[in-house]
Amino acid sequence: MTKKTVLAFSLLFVAGMSKMYVNAGVRTARASLIFECPSDSTELGWQQENGLQKFEGFYRFPNRVAYIQFVLNNGKLEARQLWDGRVYVLQSTGEASFQSVDEGYKLVFDLTTVPAQVKILDRVILNKVTYDPEKRQEPSKKVLQKYQGRYRLSKDTNMWIHIAEKQGMLVLHQEWNSKEIMLESITDSEYINEELIMPVSFEILAKGGIRMHCFENDIWEKIN
Repeated sequence: MTKKTVLAFSLLFVAGMSKMYVNAGVRTARASLIFECPSDSTELGWQQENGLQKFEGFYRFPNRVAYIQFVLNNGKLEARQLWDGRVYVLQSTGEASFQSVDEGYKLVFDLTTVPAQVKILDRVILNKVTYDPEKRQEPSKKVLQKYQGRYRLSKDTNMWIHIAEKQGMLVLHQEWNSKEIMLESITDSEYINEELIMPVSFEILAKGGIRMHCFENDIWEKIN
């Protein structure tokens, strides 16, 4: 996986965003995603009455690498691309729908699903996550021990990965080429190698088994 993967998804949302900088005297160099409050209401009161807080949070692209954060700032809803820090301007078009001010790119939230979702450009769906993907933690010994073992690729039983512990971190060992990849912990189940832009997720199954998601959509089953 390369940085081109991230850029491919980001272009769907930000292509043409450079137009926002034409009127430099009106806008700052970093445009902001703004949904204006009614002038006859205080910002805090308007937030509470209209429930913009429900849109806040981190939403992940299908490639599981790129994220967009939606956050309220001084009564305004802002969205930030985590991979480059850019913030964009939106205007409301409905109860849960928005569009970019200059380009008219559509964005619709669906809070009835689990997890909540946001759809951009009528086609790309981002899922809300319950963690901050920019933070890192030190996993406990119990967590590290739980994930150690050999994993087999579900679609090719000849492909194996070995997960081990090294210097208080999980390390992914590719048995087909002996390559080792160190993984930083975001949560107890979410990990990433920043250099390779490679996310790894662990899933505890109902019957006690463990499933690992990595290399985008590949699923690996823990065997021993």
